Amino acid sequence: MERGYGETGKFPIKPTEEPDENADNPYFSVGLSQYNLVYEKFGIPIDKALELDNLTFNKLLRDALCLRFRETEEGRQYLKDCWRLQQTEPDIKAIEKYKRLTEAQ
Repeated sequence: MERGYGETGKFPIKPTEEPDENADNPYFSVGLSQYNLVYEKFGIPIDKALELDNLTFNKLLRDALCLRFRETEEGRQYLKDCWRLQQTEPDIKAIEKYKRLTEAQ
């Protein structure tokens, strides 16, 4: 059977963990790992997660990823780095402390 629209009239999307390297375009495959992560952290079954609106699911996915990162030291460091890179205001106290340390040397 030719790839593309099948008998159902829908594009055949294969639910896999990783993109199918043998497919014509592996980026059309759908990974279930995001849904599994939401299930693992919040107990929401995949069929119910599929019914959620995009904003709600992405918020749950973000929180699930943060919880997963908090489990390891490397993950906690990654979250700290992400927080630091999002800061737009200068840390005046840290700058003054740095100046005092460099002037003392």
